[in-house]
Amino acid sequence: MRQVMFRVYITGKDGVAKRCNLGGDYQLVVKDSSLCLCGVKLHQVIYEWPYPDIRCYGYTDKAFNFVAGRASTSGEGMISVKTGDGFAINEAVNEKVQLMKKNMDLQSRGENPTPPADGSGDDRPEYTDPYSVETQSTDEAGMYVNQ
Repeated sequence: MRQVMFRVYITGKDGVAKRCNLGGDYQLVVKDSSLCLCGVKLHQVIYEWPYPDIRCYGYTDKAFNFVAGRASTSGEGMISVKTGDGFAINEAVNEKVQLMKKNMDLQSRGENPTPPADGSGDDRPEYTDPYSVETQSTDEAGMYVNQ
């Protein structure tokens, strides 16, 4: 697998963005084990959300949205990034979450999971986490819900 990078914009007017002083242009990186918000110029990681910490996610034609759980470094709440690539981000995240779920299932059966190609999950708790990551259900707003 490879990581995929998308240019996004955060208004910074509400919720997590306001609390975390986020606003302006960023890169949203879809990694094998997490979503990363990075600066545009220096590409430094500003926030990282492991997929098990993301409660649900979805997209519109103008945005990608996800809800971070309280264990995440940004704290609990909705993060909305403006982008024309909402569908592509959603598909990339869903692919990574499904692979993570498959690996967790393999590991629970005593088989070797496929390691992330970006090397980010080698010693991360996501692969031994007892929580199931399921994205086949959606809520009434059409967002994928981790169960």
